[in-house]
Amino acid sequence: MLFPNDSTLHCIALINRIEVYHYDEDDRFEIMAACKGLDCIGFVHDMEFVWQPETPQEKDDVLATIASGNYYTASGRFGGYVDGVIYLYDPECNSLPEGVRETVAEVFEVNGK
Repeated sequence: MLFPNDSTLHCIALINRIEVYHYDEDDRFEIMAACKGLDCIGFVHDMEFVWQPETPQEKDDVLATIASGNYYTASGRFGGYVDGVIYLYDPECNSLPEGVRETVAEVFEVNGK
């Protein structure tokens, strides 16, 4: 169920897969990233990050900041909870510092079971 609102959600995320869609009828794009997200309590959730850039340059800018297999801090608009997946719109993603990645990977491994 889509739940548009002004709520912001913060998490640590592991991006697993990135898909880019181009809609020819209005020359717009949609970027979707399937993720695992770690909340502030330590629970791991299935998440989907969604960006809707309006130009090729905006699309390229988003894709330059994310990559599959990497961990990020993410903050974006909560968009709903559908079939066990939390949707986050237009998240700002920042790479984790090198020294933190191993610890975060261990937390994902242990808490994601």
